Amino acid sequence: MLFTGTNYLNSSIMIIVLTITVAVFVGVLFVIISRNNKSNLSRYNYRNQSVVEIKIQPVRIILFGSVLVFIGCFFSFLFVDSVTSMLENHTFFDDITFLILSLIITATSLYGLYLGVKLLLRANKIIQVRFDNQVLSYMPVNYDLTGKASGWEVLRMYFEEPSKQLKFSDIRTLKLEKPKWRKHVIRIFLKNGSNFSLPFLYYDESQLDELYTALVFRVGKVS
Repeated sequence: MLFTGTNYLNSSIMIIVLTITVAVFVGVLFVIISRNNKSNLSRYNYRNQSVVEIKIQPVRIILFGSVLVFIGCFFSFLFVDSVTSMLENHTFFDDITFLILSLIITATSLYGLYLGVKLLLRANKIIQVRFDNQVLSYMPVNYDLTGKASGWEVLRMYFEEPSKQLKFSDIRTLKLEKPKWRKHVIRIFLKNGSNFSLPFLYYDESQLDELYTALVFRVGKVS
């Protein structure tokens, strides 16, 4: 058994302590970020800035990173507790299948922990859209997918950079659309006949409208 007697009580206490520790850490980190850098939470002056960089909202990154950190810590703790119990009972090599499975889960958990910490450290640094008077840069994800694939593409945005570039002179027109599977999106129609939804995690509808207006303004300037 994984937890028995005193070992079960100690494990429960450790899980509670771990949860509280992660919660306090996330809270402190969020306060520090909010106090030190307010610029990401303000409105952008899209028309006057020659280069505009729009970041993913820090609270989104903190919440996602916190989930990864907690899951990573939780399963890593379970593995350590299980190994300790098996060593005490001299059954460490009795169940090789369980041991291999535990190692795989732990390796995955540690990787998730690494990604979570990485996100928390970059909570106010992830740029999702960048543009100047000539070029639009955006995330290399497919924002037109549906179902689980759509969710996976959104998660990828937390780990990508706006590496795809598009000249405003190549854009024929832009439209605000409301797909059935998500909120409003900016659909870009190119002069070559293709079109796609711009990957953009906005705070509210007004920010989406502002970005849409700014892009239309820049397309009009180069037309």
